[in-house]
Amino acid sequence: MKVRQSRVLSKLKAGGVVHLASILPEPWNVDLLGQLGFDGAWVDAEHNELNDANCSSLAMAGKAADIDVMVRIRKQGYADYFRFLEVGCTGILVPHCDSVADAEYAVEFAKFPPLGRRSLGGLGADCRYGMVPLPDYLAEANSQTFIAVQIECLAAVEAAHEIAAVEGVDVLFVGPGDLSLSLGKPGQTRHPEVVAAIRQVAQAARNNGKHWGLPVGSIADAQFFYDLGARFIIYGSAKGLLIKGFKQVRQEWEKAFHQSAI
Repeated sequence: MKVRQSRVLSKLKAGGVVHLASILPEPWNVDLLGQLGFDGAWVDAEHNELNDANCSSLAMAGKAADIDVMVRIRKQGYADYFRFLEVGCTGILVPHCDSVADAEYAVEFAKFPPLGRRSLGGLGADCRYGMVPLPDYLAEANSQTFIAVQIECLAAVEAAHEIAAVEGVDVLFVGPGDLSLSLGKPGQTRHPEVVAAIRQVAQAARNNGKHWGLPVGSIADAQFFYDLGARFIIYGSAKGLLIKGFKQVRQEWEKAFHQSAI
């Protein structure tokens, strides 16, 4: 038996562009994305309630649909860097990785030796409950999981080259919302100063042979940042699509019945 192979990493290594979407923490969301051809699902434990049971169900859905599940962790303790990997999620997204020390800490507890010193449970879903031979599991757990670190402030941009050089970091992931706040341009993700900062991150990734990406709100933005070298792109949000859909339904209702919102 082997550890499940990461679809995201396989596609990045082949030079492709990875497409993930932000989901509600429901297994059917993951299954749906898999059936539609997405490469992965992103679920957020930093800003939302998410526990091991939730993630275990999401990871199982990802295995069944053969897509990756990436969790943005909370950074409350060292176990947050590997606990979601043990239940079968493929990647972690580390928020506010502002320094080399932050990046090294992530690798230390998300990777097994010789890269790090991740704690060995040995009976999780990721090693098929202990049925993957230990030497194979240790090697494949390192090679088939990924660490994406978020660059979300000016300090992180200035340290991007050093962060990208950390062995074990796979993706520099720009957080355009917080980055725009840090630069005094809240919400202006295409402002020249914000784009200039993103270009610095792109160059840091390129110089160190790493991938980079970000979430986008439109296909035009996806194309813009793809042209700058982004190959790890989140486009599509379950909450955003629900809001958009319900707004349209309400507008149609008001038009048909001449009834304005109260």
